Formats: sequence, C-alpha cells, structure tokens
Amino acid sequence: MDLNQLATELLKGNMQGTKKKDLNSAIGGLLSGGDGKIDLGGIIGAMKDKGLGSIAESWLGDGGNKSISMDQLNDLLGKERVSRTATKLNTREGSLLESLSSMLPQLIDKSSKNGSLLESLGGKDVDLLEMATELFGNKPKTTNNSGLSDVLGSLLGGKNGKPDLGSIIASMNNKGLGSIAESWLGDGDNKNISFDQIKDILGHEKVSETATQLNTDEGGLLESLSSMLPQLIDKSSKNGSLLDSFGGADGIFDIARDLFKKR
Repeated sequence: MDLNQLATELLKGNMQGTKKKDLNSAIGGLLSGGDGKIDLGGIIGAMKDKGLGSIAESWLGDGGNKSISMDQLNDLLGKERVSRTATKLNTREGSLLESLSSMLPQLIDKSSKNGSLLESLGGKDVDLLEMATELFGNKPKTTNNSGLSDVLGSLLGGKNGKPDLGSIIASMNNKGLGSIAESWLGDGDNKNISFDQIKDILGHEKVSETATQLNTDEGGLLESLSSMLPQLIDKSSKNGSLLDSFGGADGIFDIARDLFKKR
C-alpha cells in the first residue's frame, strides 16, 4: 500500500458515497509532486517556504504535533486545487480541509525519525520490516540493508519472517512489562526497556544467534533494539492500540496501512 492509499483510508470514512478509486486519484492529485503520488518531502519543503517551518518541524519531531489551519492548508496546497478536489469528491471544501488537517500531521509524524523523513518513504511502499531496518541503529558496517532485514525479520517475526508487533506486545504483557508496552502504544513519552528485559521478551538464544549473524556483540545489538523497538511500536500505533493492519494472518503489513481510520 502506498501513501495515496493511506490518505484514501482516512478520507473514505467522511465520504462514504465516493468510490475508493476516485478518492485515491483525487487525493493523489492534490498532494502529489506531479506524478500522482503523494510527495511528503515536497509538502515539507512547501511548508517551510510559506513560513510554516515550525509546524512542519513539530510533525517531523518526537513531541506533539502543532495544528494547521484550514487557511494555511488552502495556501499550502493551492485554493484552486483544493476546490477542484472537493468538487471531484462531491464534498464541501471545509470537510475536505478538516480531514486533511488531521491526516497530514499524523502521516508525516509516523513517516519520520529524529526530525527527518525515513529514507524508505517518499511515495513508495513501506512495510514493517523496512521501517525496523531504517530505525535500527549502529548497523554493522559489513551488513547491508537486505541482510539486516532478513535477520531482524527472523528475530522479531511471526509467520513468514515478518515483524509481529502484536505478539511482542502480548509477550511484554505476559512478562510484567505492560506499563512499558502501554507507553510505547500511547501518545506520551516512551519508557525505557533494559537489555535483560529485551532478551527475556525475544529469547536469549535468538538474541545470541542474531548477534552472531550480524557479526556484532550482544550488547551492541541490544542497545540498537532498545532504541528501535519503542519507536517502531510508537510509529505503528494510534490512541493506545496497534493499527488494525498489524498483527494479521500473514505477518506482512505496510507501515501506514489504515493509519487514518474513520473519526
């Protein structure tokens, strides 16, 4: 699922009479850089050019997201484009702008790390494994992204070697780490997790095997995991719960699927 489809998931709840295909096309045209695909980098650049840099930085950062007004959105996206999109969708401009004012901050927030958009994003499909690889710190120099993804998929995986965040959260709850899990799922600060707690959740033997595969020591691996796991779950959750797209039967989920649910 690409970013165009993410926007569709948000807006279809407010525009139930609109065909999904038409909604996808209209939103892609409104938020694209010219190729019909949502261009988050272009949107961020336009915000800075129009004096909305502080708002953009709040969406990219780890704190609260500043709100954007309907007038600012109109100016950012272009009044004519907004008007045309509302007409195509047979809705009022105000309703469209209200939905966009909720969607854009969340989309950019969950597509960024440490103030920058994740490299894997930018209109391309992104799944949990790709996000885990992007968030993984201290990547061994001898390991490329493909090799690291394979190893992380095995360490964090359910079926098919893909990260299974639902099972990780369940394991944390079962091992008395529910308050830590709740902080990662919630909108506040993420509580720290110790190296021993990570080994207990993932399995001492699996951690040891993963460190060997990555040609690194367990301490280095656990340090990276202690930073990556909270961010991965934080960016994959909303209002205290994992997004519906995570934890499904086949274990592979796009990072932003169903990010925007019916409000």
